[in-house]
Amino acid sequence: MKKLEELGTVITSDILIIGGGLAGLTASIFAKEKNPELDVLIVESATTGRAGRAPKAGHGTLALSKQSVEAYVEWATRFGGQYLNDQDLLRQYGNESLQALEILDSWGATIPKGRDGKIISFPSDLGFGMTGLDNDMTMFAKDRALEHGVRIIDKTQTFDFLKDGDRVVGAIGMSLLDGTFYIFKAKAVAFATGACAYKVSGLFRGYGDAIAAAYNAGAEMRNAEFFTQFDMINRRSGEKVYGCHQLIFNKNGENISDKYALDAAEVTYPLILGMKKEIEEGRGPLYADLTIENYILKIIGNKNDDLGDGVRRIGPSKRAWQEHIVKKNKKLGIVQETKPEVSVTVTMTTSPVSVDHQMRTSVPGLWAVGSASFWGQAYMGWVHGDGTGNAVKSAMHAGPDLAEYASAHEQGKVNAEEVATLKEKLFAPLNREDGELPKCYFDRIADIVTDFKYCILKTDESMKEALARIEEIHADLPGICATDWHEVSKCREVEGMLTCAQIAFRASLERKESRGLVWKHNRVDYPETDNKNWLKWIVLKKGDGGVMTVRFDPVPIWNYKYQPEGYVKPAQMGTDG
Repeated sequence: MKKLEELGTVITSDILIIGGGLAGLTASIFAKEKNPELDVLIVESATTGRAGRAPKAGHGTLALSKQSVEAYVEWATRFGGQYLNDQDLLRQYGNESLQALEILDSWGATIPKGRDGKIISFPSDLGFGMTGLDNDMTMFAKDRALEHGVRIIDKTQTFDFLKDGDRVVGAIGMSLLDGTFYIFKAKAVAFATGACAYKVSGLFRGYGDAIAAAYNAGAEMRNAEFFTQFDMINRRSGEKVYGCHQLIFNKNGENISDKYALDAAEVTYPLILGMKKEIEEGRGPLYADLTIENYILKIIGNKNDDLGDGVRRIGPSKRAWQEHIVKKNKKLGIVQETKPEVSVTVTMTTSPVSVDHQMRTSVPGLWAVGSASFWGQAYMGWVHGDGTGNAVKSAMHAGPDLAEYASAHEQGKVNAEEVATLKEKLFAPLNREDGELPKCYFDRIADIVTDFKYCILKTDESMKEALARIEEIHADLPGICATDWHEVSKCREVEGMLTCAQIAFRASLERKESRGLVWKHNRVDYPETDNKNWLKWIVLKKGDGGVMTVRFDPVPIWNYKYQPEGYVKPAQMGTDG
């Protein structure tokens, strides 16, 4: 049997962080600040500081005063997750809102401030505020990480976690430049690689390969059934039209936003079905009237006359990017419209890795930070644009915990035989002369994850059908082939998407009720929210023989402040649940 060093390049660190976006960088900074002596390594498949969601968005995040935290917790509990929330985590999340912004500000990020130098919280009709962040914030985080001595390896993708018994002790990876095979050894491992967006989102294109690797390593998944994401788009250009969901009109000039979802703060399920109904009954096309400047359009970049100091939520870097897009569209003959015809894009976004309040997974030695564990945290307090807040605040807890764990543990043992097997599997597609390239598989998956029948109109029948279609694609994987290093990585991304889709549809099949507001789990055959039988977290795990197991954990609602109307604690729970 070959030695480990003969199989590839071995790189050892105290802490390995996979993903060089905002969450991964923030975790690395907090780990180094907890223990500067630790060797912290970030491995990124693209370019650290330019990767992840933060450099591509608007950017909004919660900005809660101490007085508004409880309003946020109550709103997110009653409407966002409809009592499936971890209310303790919600409150922790809200209380750290301004602290996270102050940390980003200290790194150099551009945040709207008033003349008094204080961060501005823009008002909303939700009862709590938000503010903006310019989209160069991740580069400032990278600079801070480098100042602390964090090491970075770019253009290198990781694929499988390595274990010593039950504990994760490293990962394998490959250079996307020359195919170099890496074996990473570490005392503690975190991944901050984003949610699985199935390669169908215009901005966010996570592939779920790290989520699948965590699942294969034994990590539990939670709340995977809440995966449906929808946005308004310009039907002609395909670009998202943010802030228009209160201003949708039919061809007769009737405001159907008021008709189906009056004053809704987000794009919601009733509006989507209402738009579908309007089209089917002949009152299309539908358009957004952007000449009506409601509070949403004001805070995402239009005039803020009410502030009196010319401050906008959109920062200079983002504004420059928007101007670039406008110029590019003009060259293509696409002009900005004040009343664009709109439609709805429906996609899946799977972020189910179950974690505790320090972002530890159920597998020792492994953390999931940022949007990979967005719903797995069970805080379910998402509002449009708050991915930045989740990235920073989850990393604020993961970083110090990673440092403590790494300081208390020795390097684990990596099994060379296991590494050899994983290496052979990774490069196998390069040795296949016949077969289909990854793009063919991506297209087949996209047909499933954008279908209303599977995302919006869930039933027992449609979920079983979706699972069967995913299994058909999975059965064809032995025929996938690659012509270069990039396609080798795409082959593994196909596997990641299939695993994430299977997790999402299986959880949706199990939850026999409808629940949620924005990321709604809607079962047509079980249209009501059932607090008597379904105040439960659905937990999925890879069992013996690779069979997915299902567990139902009661939400500890008896310990929380907010409870559904008429809730009665089960007698067998006693005083401590």
